[in-house]
Amino acid sequence: MVTRDQLEIAKALWEQVRIGCALAHQNWQLLNSSRQNIINSLVNQGFTATQAVEAFNEYYQGHQEQYEALFKAMTERADEYKLIEDQWKAQKSEANS
Repeated sequence: MVTRDQLEIAKALWEQVRIGCALAHQNWQLLNSSRQNIINSLVNQGFTATQAVEAFNEYYQGHQEQYEALFKAMTERADEYKLIEDQWKAQKSEANS
């Protein structure tokens, strides 16, 4: 039996990870749009152009991996919420029959 609390918790978990995913995506986009400025800044600090690009790519990859992990978690929480919501609706339907 699914309780209203379980339904609300599942929804809250999905909403929280959805917000985290959206923020990670915005950060990733911002990083991508700042690519050349970051590389130029690293070169100005003494990195070679190759080192600067490699450093940026490593940092970028970390952000990409973070976004992908959050997107996966968001999808999993959405699936869990849908399952619990379907069970909740079925229970209510049975109770009203």
